[in-house]
Amino acid sequence: MTGFRKDIFDLHPHIDENSPMPLHTQLSDSIMRELRQRNAGAGIILPPILTLATALQLNRDTVRKAYATLESERVIMRTPGGRTFTVSPEFAESLSRRQLMTIGIVLPDRMEELLQFCHRPALEVVAGIMDTAADSGIAGMIVPLPEHDDELQRLSGWVEQMVGRLDGLIYLGESSGHCHDNAFELLLSHTDIPQIFISGYNRFREHLGLVQVDLQSGFSQALDYLQKRKFTSFAVAANGIPVRKNFQLQTMTRFEIMKELAQANPPEWSIITPDNDLIMEHFHKVLRQSVRPQAVFCSDWRTGEAVHLAASSLKIRVPDDLEIICYGKVYENKCFSEIRHPYFESGCAAVNMITAGCRNSVPVNQMDTLIPTVFHPAEK
Repeated sequence: MTGFRKDIFDLHPHIDENSPMPLHTQLSDSIMRELRQRNAGAGIILPPILTLATALQLNRDTVRKAYATLESERVIMRTPGGRTFTVSPEFAESLSRRQLMTIGIVLPDRMEELLQFCHRPALEVVAGIMDTAADSGIAGMIVPLPEHDDELQRLSGWVEQMVGRLDGLIYLGESSGHCHDNAFELLLSHTDIPQIFISGYNRFREHLGLVQVDLQSGFSQALDYLQKRKFTSFAVAANGIPVRKNFQLQTMTRFEIMKELAQANPPEWSIITPDNDLIMEHFHKVLRQSVRPQAVFCSDWRTGEAVHLAASSLKIRVPDDLEIICYGKVYENKCFSEIRHPYFESGCAAVNMITAGCRNSVPVNQMDTLIPTVFHPAEK
């Protein structure tokens, strides 16, 4: 960024206008990372609000909110008179005595399973964690759950070995085919390190911090879009829910929202099954009826593909004659609309909660973060 006085810290913050994270949050996080990476000293002057807003083409209130966040976290401070912001002595001191932190990432499945294309969302969360950790000078370590949730003594030794290396834990969830109750109980018992649960809807352990996702925002946007198209008849296609109860609530809440949207329509239009072949057969019958749904809410892109195959076989055009709205993220089929889940942003938020908690000595269970979902219509 050019045009600043020589004694003003030259910022190069990264802002993504398509991200569901508020712009002021992105800006404050980006500024903090840059100060940390470049080991900024106490008293270094930050660009004035108007100068930075003009350079980034942002509203002044956005920059003002970002600076207010950094000020509340004692990263920056106002000079006498209140018109200039400088790096605070507390933040500069924390940088001078900083030691490398290590955060453990508790995966929902083995890494070789997550490398498959169908598990790409989990990898996006990991990417958000690793990118943010790297920007903050933090090491990220994969915590591999044991393949079998067996004898407690062996698991206890495994957990002690893992936890002894960590300054924090981030849980991504669990796959539908596994249930590691004993391993999770042992990890959760270590209340002396900050632990973050991504996409958690209930604080099933008091010490956990939650990265929550606002499901309603994306569904409300989708419904407004359908109403503008005068589409009023909806169906639901959904697959199964995770085995472990602690990971079920958000999935069940999402299903309830979808079913509520479709409740005014014939219940036989909708189906919930883990078998995508059954979903395709089901909608091949439903879409052949003289009165049929105009939109189908799908739990993910795979169920969307099953509905799309049924529609294609009947020469029904998507999205012109039938809207297929997938929850999560659509990677290839641009004729699907999507209620985009903030996978990458969730990983970023989890790391930021741990670092902010350590810096300010605040328990992570007092720092829950809520990230909105965003509706993206299909390309026509």
